This record gives sequence, structure tokens and C-alpha cells, in this order.
Amino acid sequence: MVPGPMRRKGDARGARVSEGEDRMSAIWLAANGGNEHIEALLASGAVHVDRIKVGSWMSDVQLAAHPVLLHISRGVIWPRGGRWIAEQVRLTRQVDAPWASVHLDIALPYAIYRWPLTALLPRALAARWAVRTLRRWMAQSPVPLLAENMPPWKRDRPAYVVDPAFITRVIEGAGCGLLLDLAHARVSAHRREQPARDYVARLPLDRLTEIHVSGPRLSPADDRLLDAHEPLQEEDYALLAWVLERAQPQAVTLEYDRDRAQLETQLLRLQAVLGR
Repeated sequence: MVPGPMRRKGDARGARVSEGEDRMSAIWLAANGGNEHIEALLASGAVHVDRIKVGSWMSDVQLAAHPVLLHISRGVIWPRGGRWIAEQVRLTRQVDAPWASVHLDIALPYAIYRWPLTALLPRALAARWAVRTLRRWMAQSPVPLLAENMPPWKRDRPAYVVDPAFITRVIEGAGCGLLLDLAHARVSAHRREQPARDYVARLPLDRLTEIHVSGPRLSPADDRLLDAHEPLQEEDYALLAWVLERAQPQAVTLEYDRDRAQLETQLLRLQAVLGR
């Protein structure tokens, strides 16, 4: 699949990337859907994005408003049943998305009803559950699946969930793609006391399809790095550029939607990073 620019109403540009364009400029730029700021910016023509990230929490109108990237914010570390998988497949068929992404995380029902037993969930069993769920889903899905790396969370995520070896084992075992969340990676690396680039380098970048970017921040309470979804800072742009030199994703998605001016500034900067 060759990414192409998203058409707005009245936009006569074609959807294919010419052979003479730089590879970077062929990477889709996406933004969070379902918020007034991105809609206003698109309507004004101030910025251009190729896709809007949507999820099962949105209305049918929002799901159909733009070309989309489908994200399902639920966990696959759980022996998911046929009805759950069928619902995800139905949602995937409802939208025109090139792939669907999902959290490589413990499933919400397990986390709510069985905590603190989640801390005792064996690593090998967690990997088997995730691989089994992804394989069953992929067998029915009309599009490829991506698994997203998660950040540490003190309540119900065992430490192995953010271990690059665990993430690689699941993704390679299932045969799915990687959705690399760079904020999650920075937080995970910080908690593991290692450089972010070393952490990211241990992930299966050969399977990288999409990147999420947002700005983490240090907690004023204990100086821990948190997944805060704040505006991108220079180190975030630098890490993104470093990854783009080593991998070939098909999309970069900005996960920020709180302030219109900040959103516009970041999208324009990302356009420059991607060679637009």
C-alpha cells in the first residue's frame, strides 16, 4: 500500500505519491479526530492532514467524516472470545481504514475485576493470550493489525508489558505490525533508567507501520516521566527524526487536541519533518 494525501471537499489533488517525491513526504500525517480544534483547522485550510485517528468511542458520523486510521483502545492480553473479535471486525468494515491498531495491554475487565491479581499474571501466559487473540482477530480482519507499546502504570500493568523483549515476542509471534508510541517509549525508558533511543532500538522496527507522537512531562510530585499528551518538545521531534532514519512507517499521528494554536504549530512542524 502506498500512502496518499487525504482529499478534502473540493480538493482536486490526486491520491498517489509521484515517484520523484522524497520517501518522507509519502508518510501520512494524521491527527486525533472528534475534537473541534482539528475540524476548525481543516475547515480553514490552515493545515492539512491525510487521515484522522478514530476509535470505537466515536459516533458513526465522526467515523465517516474523513479518511481514517482506526484505533481500538482495548487490551489483547486476555483470551478474547469470538463475539468480541466479531465486534472489532464489524467496526473495521464500517470505516475505510488501511489497518486497525490495538493496545498491547491487559484487557480492561481483567484489570478492573481482578486487580491486584494482574501483578501475578505470568509473563508467558500473558504472551500466549496476546498472540492467540491477535491471531484469531487477524484471521477474520479485512485489514492488517498493529499492536501498540504501552507505558508503565503502577496499578495493573506488570513490568514485562513494557519490556521490549515481551513486545517483540508478541508481535513476531502473532505476525502483526507495530504501532510505536514514542511518548510511551520515552516513559518506559525513563522508568527502566535507560536512554529512549536504546529502548526504541530494541523494538521490532522492521514491523513498524504507524507512529504516535505527543509530549510526556515530568511529574512535579516525584519527578517521574508521565504520558501527559502535552505539546511536543525538541527531544520529541529529535526522537521522531531518529526513528525515521531507521524505519519506514506509513503514518505519523499527533495525539494532541487541547489548544488550537498549539495543535496548528505542531502539525506544521511535523509537516516539515516529513518533508512536506
